[in-house]
Amino acid sequence: MTEPGHIIWIIIVVLGTLVWLTGTILNFRISKIITTLDQKKIPDPATWPKISIIIAACNEVGSIESALKSKLDSDYPDFEIIVVNDRSTDGTGEVIDRMARSDSRIKVIHIADLPGGWLGKPHALNKAVDIATGDYFLFTDADVYFSKFTIQKTVAFCEHGRIDHLGMLPKMISKDPFLKICLLTFIRTYGLIGRFWLIDNPKAEVFSGVGAFNLVRRSAFEKTEGFNWLRMDIADDVALGIMIHRTGGRNYIINGVDEINVEWYTGFREMVIGLEKAAFTTLGNFSLIANVAKSLLFLAGELWPFIALGFIIIPWLKWMCIISIIIGFLNSLIVDRWGKGDTWPAFFYPVGSILFTAMMIRSGIIGWKNRGVYWRGTFYPADELKNGKRVRIM
Repeated sequence: MTEPGHIIWIIIVVLGTLVWLTGTILNFRISKIITTLDQKKIPDPATWPKISIIIAACNEVGSIESALKSKLDSDYPDFEIIVVNDRSTDGTGEVIDRMARSDSRIKVIHIADLPGGWLGKPHALNKAVDIATGDYFLFTDADVYFSKFTIQKTVAFCEHGRIDHLGMLPKMISKDPFLKICLLTFIRTYGLIGRFWLIDNPKAEVFSGVGAFNLVRRSAFEKTEGFNWLRMDIADDVALGIMIHRTGGRNYIINGVDEINVEWYTGFREMVIGLEKAAFTTLGNFSLIANVAKSLLFLAGELWPFIALGFIIIPWLKWMCIISIIIGFLNSLIVDRWGKGDTWPAFFYPVGSILFTAMMIRSGIIGWKNRGVYWRGTFYPADELKNGKRVRIM
């Protein structure tokens, strides 16, 4: 007769293995659906619409010039670049002013003060939209680098497929080994939470946004409430996708590892600090208890086969745990190859799970302690952010 304790472990191992297997299959499907633009082989449109490239820059003096040059080197026939200097204190404004004097395609907006009821980045993007003249708005960041034909390929894809909002996933560059491991954990998890495997199903409620590259059809944007609707949501890139979807626009996501790249964070420590705002507001929904509970649930789901091996005495269950560990490695390897990253971080996926959980819990504690978050040098109270929150995860 099977003892009650054994039954519990059987249930945990069988269900856990099925969950891991399902996640791996779904990530494999994502890698086959969300492909690169070159794999799509889209014909050029009859005419090229004008593009307004919009960049909100805050203290980006280290990357703004070289990243901006990569956009200016685009082979696209008709575009303008609107750079918003959002209260920078490091010389960013001087760099973009100098570049604007030598290239008429660059327009510059300087913001000295932030009005109440706005986050800095949505406010900056809103100011740029007011003067943009393009048929498409391309929202991107000051540290994102474009290949020469990126804009052509994405516009052709949107024109051919009648896409109103295209988010492009960038290649994330890093030299920090711990950061590489954590980035792989983030990417592997984000696609599953966003249900990206359904992106090609027009009936599915699937949409997202990518801060590095959000291409939006102007006519679709003008049907929405605009940035005023998402002015207090820290996840403004995802909220933009929600906003377009709400008014009937068609969203899509593409793999842009061959088209754009960004050093999302310069090191592991910077990622820890950078996620302070997002985890507390989006994952925890401003609740320390919810933040900790979700984080620990995630960690248990990631590490259960390793924990189970130390308690189980039934041989076939031990083998199922080992199989689950191998499946977890394959899951990470699939996502790693899809993003054209290094192979070795996939072997350390449990380390990434532990580090990522620690970052999430740390974010919850700091946000709860401060009763709000700091972003771009400004403190935002939790009560104000709650009222403007649009993006909800889990």
